[in-house]
Amino acid sequence: MLTLYLIRHGKADPESPTGRDEDRPLLPRGERQALRLGAALSAMEFPPSLLVVSPTLRARQTAARLLDSMAVPLVFDEGLRVDRPASSLLDVLDEHLGERAVALIGHNPQLQIAAATLTGGPGAPPPAVRTGQALVLSVNPERSLVGGAKLVDSLRFDD
Repeated sequence: MLTLYLIRHGKADPESPTGRDEDRPLLPRGERQALRLGAALSAMEFPPSLLVVSPTLRARQTAARLLDSMAVPLVFDEGLRVDRPASSLLDVLDEHLGERAVALIGHNPQLQIAAATLTGGPGAPPPAVRTGQALVLSVNPERSLVGGAKLVDSLRFDD
């Protein structure tokens, strides 16, 4: 079984210094969310052994705060960019099915649609995935990814 963490970046500034969405930084609240989430993930029975991260600034900053609590490899993947379809997240996941526990850090609506597809199949209603939230899924790599996962937990810290 694979433990999959679908993580939405922490709360980000609605504006960016460049005017580009991909350059929006985390707000202090988002930094705190990510720090607390990192501590919680590192205490899980199967903490992430790999972080796969969208290359946007807010996702990179979220990953950096998670790494304050764990020492795991980090890779950036274009398939997790904010403008990519949910199917690209499933392709990213497919590349890492050999891991024991992997965290994908990205954006909505991709995360919501992918979570619905993984747990309920095509057309399933998407669960809410708020900023700074991690959905914890149990995935059997020997079964179909579509509809074959189980949502086992949801973690979010807000202050």
